Amino acid sequence: MSVVHSKDLTADEFTDISKTHWPYVNFEEFWVGFADYQHDCNRRCPHEENSVAGQAWDRGTEAALRIHWDRYRCMYARDVLDSRKMHSGLQAAIEEMKRKGTLPAPYRRKKAAAAVTSGQSFTAGFKIG
Repeated sequence: MSVVHSKDLTADEFTDISKTHWPYVNFEEFWVGFADYQHDCNRRCPHEENSVAGQAWDRGTEAALRIHWDRYRCMYARDVLDSRKMHSGLQAAIEEMKRKGTLPAPYRRKKAAAAVTSGQSFTAGFKIG
């Protein structure tokens, strides 16, 4: 994969990144993620997932992926981008269903079965009666 350094971005690319990923572009972790993606696109975030640093790093990897796709039309970059969109959409839908209390029963049963196999009480977290 050809590496694109932040200093090599065109004005349009930098403007697009700044608009899409504001305010994360102001964090060093963003640009570390940008570089990390280009050196090893399968690397895991070195920061806590829901932390500001973790979000900045993740946005940086996504920006690098988009630049790579726009410049080279690499089919693998497109696959990664599509899977990220799908994953984040599914996670958002699950969180919304949890919030509304509409999470389907099969998911709740799997969670309860996992609790049993891990030694937790089957009724842990469930209302009885």
